[in-house]
Amino acid sequence: MDAHGRTPRHTSRRFIVAFAVLSACWLANPSIADEASTASSSAAGTPAVASEPAVGVPWWLAGTGALVLAWWIVGRRWRLPAEVGPPAVIRPDAAMGLLAMMLVGGAVGVSLASPASGATDIEKTARAILGVVLGQAPVVVLVLVGWRSRVAASAPAGPRFVGSTGRRALPFAGAIVLGTVAMLLAYPVIATAAGAASWIESAMRGGAPEPIAHDSLRTLVESGGVSGSGWAVVMALLVLTGIPLCEEVAYRGLLQSGLVALLGSLRSGERPGSWASGSSSAIRWIAISLASLLFALMHLSALPEASRWSATITLALVGVLFGWVYERTGSIAAPFAAHAVFNGINLVLATRTIEG
Repeated sequence: MDAHGRTPRHTSRRFIVAFAVLSACWLANPSIADEASTASSSAAGTPAVASEPAVGVPWWLAGTGALVLAWWIVGRRWRLPAEVGPPAVIRPDAAMGLLAMMLVGGAVGVSLASPASGATDIEKTARAILGVVLGQAPVVVLVLVGWRSRVAASAPAGPRFVGSTGRRALPFAGAIVLGTVAMLLAYPVIATAAGAASWIESAMRGGAPEPIAHDSLRTLVESGGVSGSGWAVVMALLVLTGIPLCEEVAYRGLLQSGLVALLGSLRSGERPGSWASGSSSAIRWIAISLASLLFALMHLSALPEASRWSATITLALVGVLFGWVYERTGSIAAPFAAHAVFNGINLVLATRTIEG
């Protein structure tokens, strides 16, 4: 129990109630959900790789993916060191409150950025994405500044909704490099899994899979690519920068962090000011898995019907990678870099797929 009379059980109840309300609001308003999700999910989806029969990816890509996965598992690189990780986590109910603010801000931004009648599809999509980013920007800044202040203080004082983990984060440059390299190494694994899932789904549905499993990315490519118009350039820049930052703050900085705090407090029974000191590697992996699953499910409305479930599986795997690099480096810069690289690769491959 802390000075305000809250116990870990009270905190967990507030987290569950807040999450239920947030999910209900999202699902109950499909117009906002579809528009904001389509805009915010950027180029994520099934990677647009060259397809071959059987598994849907070239043999050399599948072989490379198998080698990388074996190297990662056998070398135990999946283990999360106790001394390295996010230096601070947020109280679970506070995390849900900030997530709700991001959801509302994104929806308001989309509404305000709506173009006049007669706008092209690329302008409509680019404006929607811009609205999401600008609408969520205040919370993103608040979280990043709050994290920096809390870590710099490195003391019990500070915002009572932020707790210290006692871990250290890698420097910014090191986190960027690790996130970039991790995505480049993991992409063959992700592409192989995506191709296999897409082939299975198309076999079950009896139809051909979508070459590009994301509506926003398809709109950009079919409008002529990045060189098609000024709005295409704006959209591409947002896909590579603004959307990765907003989503990583939301899903890794808030949701995953809040889950680590929640699970850590339930396990240790410690006061809310030290939630994460009880978070073991197993708890951090559970939080990674849950946040990745929710990350994938929140993108459902932006995925085409023909590839919806295979793309969801792909997004969940990508989310696991983002969560792992966040816990492995302790810096939001790592999943941001990995997310930007993932979107960039998909943008290039999707362009080549349409041109082919």
